[in-house]
Amino acid sequence: MFSSTYFTPAMPNPALPSRSACALVRAHFGLTQAELARWLGVSAGMVAHLETGRKPLSLALARRLRPLELLLPPAAGGLGPEPPPPPDPLDLTTPAPAALPPAPPLEAAPLRARLRRVRYLAGKARFELEGRQMLAGQAARRAWGLGVLAALLAPEPGTGPVPAPLAPDPALRPAEDARWLARLRADTAPPPLTPTRRALLALRLHLLLEEAAALEALLAAPGSADAT
Repeated sequence: MFSSTYFTPAMPNPALPSRSACALVRAHFGLTQAELARWLGVSAGMVAHLETGRKPLSLALARRLRPLELLLPPAAGGLGPEPPPPPDPLDLTTPAPAALPPAPPLEAAPLRARLRRVRYLAGKARFELEGRQMLAGQAARRAWGLGVLAALLAPEPGTGPVPAPLAPDPALRPAEDARWLARLRADTAPPPLTPTRRALLALRLHLLLEEAAALEALLAAPGSADAT
């Protein structure tokens, strides 16, 4: 679990590992099952059944889903733009221990106790950082998806035409679709990891890893109880 000090916003559940049209659309735009269900006019449970293949996609639902399918990237058979690349992964490798000067014999017990504590804190910090990094990636993908949906389903005047195969599609309902987009924006949580918070978490983890490496070096140094 993350530290209770920080609020973790709810994010969309990842689409199931399915190649169904619903799963592709939902994963691409970072939608929840309930949000896609509102677009289709069905329940979230029905979307789950469609994604897993327990229920077939009816002709009416296929027509309603088609505009969103056209907004998928060309690699997925659509006409939309490619999604942004994922954020750069963090370098969380353990630093090499620093060279230590000669020291008098050390009592190993408190060093081992501190090392256990530092390793626990480092693991906790790593888990929080990686988890929040994952949530931040989901939030960025959702923000990008909302921008694509807004630009192509409800474009601002003068921003360019809707793709030709999409413009005359009878499945589009401008007023209803605009309300759907507004609801998506309202349900979008703030970013779970600001650049400053990310830097602080990474710094804390780095310092803990350095301390752990130094403690391990102390325990291995000649004269310590662990080295004898």
